[in-house]
Amino acid sequence: PKLSAEGHAGTIGLHYFGNKHIIIVSGRKHYYESGDMDETTFIVRALVYWGIRNIIMTSAVGSMLEEVVPGDFVLPHGFVNKMGSNPLIGPNYEELGQRFFGVTNIYDPKLRSLAMQVDLPNNLRVHPSGTYVAVIGPCFESREEILEFSGIGTVVGMSIVPDTLALAHMRSNPTYSGIKLLPICLVTNMAEGMSKAEITHEGNT
Repeated sequence: PKLSAEGHAGTIGLHYFGNKHIIIVSGRKHYYESGDMDETTFIVRALVYWGIRNIIMTSAVGSMLEEVVPGDFVLPHGFVNKMGSNPLIGPNYEELGQRFFGVTNIYDPKLRSLAMQVDLPNNLRVHPSGTYVAVIGPCFESREEILEFSGIGTVVGMSIVPDTLALAHMRSNPTYSGIKLLPICLVTNMAEGMSKAEITHEGNT
């Protein structure tokens, strides 16, 4: 799908790390760009079709906790879907996955543990857990929304969750068993009402 969000290149590159093949997807199709969840989740489903089973997703997010500040990384252990939609609404395609399935531990704890072992400069902090609250966008959240969300989440963003649900769906099919997900979030700003700084798109890419 063609991307329209500034800062998202819309390219796919095949790279090698030792004897491993790595596919790097630069940019994503946000739900707010088209209102079409099939377009939003097309790339991650294609990755699974290509045989990829370990998937790392990244996201720029706003922090809703004072102790989590811009420049920090957060490795969410779970999510809350506040987008008002789901990529699995409508007919179910059994060749992709089951109609009903659970999403507990969809973010792999072993991958999260490996990520925590990466040697980073002392000025970078990584929070080993947290809850990602997904909103539809594209406007930033109101102070009142952040007040509500801060009671249930750590960071807020406009992506990751549609891909998570699509991949959880495919994981329910034995053909695609072994899918492991690791979300890595970079805090680019404090959420609305958490600081006096103005929130802009330029400051979040």
